Amino acid sequence: MKPLTTILTILLGVTVFDVPILFIIGIIIAWFLLKVLLESKAPILAFDYGGVLTKGDYLTETIDIDPEMKNLVSKLGKKHKTVVVTNDNSKVFGHIHDIFGTRKLFDTTFVSSDVGYRKPDPRFYKKVLNSLNAKPRDVIYIDDSYDNVRSAKKLGIKSIHFTSKGKLITDLAKYGVKE
Repeated sequence: MKPLTTILTILLGVTVFDVPILFIIGIIIAWFLLKVLLESKAPILAFDYGGVLTKGDYLTETIDIDPEMKNLVSKLGKKHKTVVVTNDNSKVFGHIHDIFGTRKLFDTTFVSSDVGYRKPDPRFYKKVLNSLNAKPRDVIYIDDSYDNVRSAKKLGIKSIHFTSKGKLITDLAKYGVKE
């Protein structure tokens, strides 16, 4: 034990009595760093589909994908988990997803007919959060409907009212999300 004490004293300038204190300080620093790392994970990006990725009217079949938004979601999906949250029928939505080739852009899809509630019902968002095993602070929700955005915000979900790609990029940057 004597050589270890001498080595610690010479190398670190500490005595054998200082070692337990240094050990405790090391544990506290490790705990703090782990906590910061766990809390700073990349947010989940939840996109409404109609009005954000597509424009037009489903009823008259005059809908079209916004190629710039499709490209943006593709880029964001490389760094973040991306999900779709939409008020739709799963069969119809699956068909639209396939037509526009957007299924591969998203990690998962939440369709109101499967969830059992429609946006802006808070139960819709709660079921999505539960399925994602996420807390409201873990998600950034993007929708073109102000009512849907307001409802999600009331639950503590970071929410962005979508009006344009440029504004969305600016709004995402406020949450630390970059292209």
